[in-house]
Amino acid sequence: MRNTRKREYVEARALLIFLLRDVCNMYLSEIARFFQDNGKPMHHATVLHSIKNFEIYMQFSKKFREQYDELL
Repeated sequence: MRNTRKREYVEARALLIFLLRDVCNMYLSEIARFFQDNGKPMHHATVLHSIKNFEIYMQFSKKFREQYDELL
C-alpha cells in the first residue's frame, strides 16, 4: 500500500475503510490498526475523516462510484 495523497489512492483507501466498517463491522481503531500493520500510518481520527469524505467521493467521482457499484 503506497503512502501517498494522490486522489486515486485516497479514494481507494476510503472505499476499503467503508467496506471494513460497514461490511466487516470493524471499529475505527481496528481499521487504523489494520492499516498500521500494513505500513500505512493511520489512527482512528484519520479513519473517521475518510468515512466523512466517503459521500463527497461518491458524489463527485464517477470512477469511485463505479468501483463501489462493482463491489456491492
